[in-house]
Amino acid sequence: MISPSGWAVLLAPLGRLAPFARGNTRASRAAGRSVSPFGRAKGRNRLAAIGFRGSFATAFFGPMLWLAVEWAG
Repeated sequence: MISPSGWAVLLAPLGRLAPFARGNTRASRAAGRSVSPFGRAKGRNRLAAIGFRGSFATAFFGPMLWLAVEWAG
């Protein structure tokens, strides 16, 4: 059973990432194109884009891994 603090750990990243994703989607639709500065990145900027996206994936899935895998916590 997940404790109340465990649920907070799961919901906190979602509370941060959901408004960001929603705002990005709305801005992209209003502009009629991608507003991501990493959309067509090349060279070192491509590496930065991968790191940027990876940080969001880690922020979202990290707490889930922490709760699901005993040795991670």
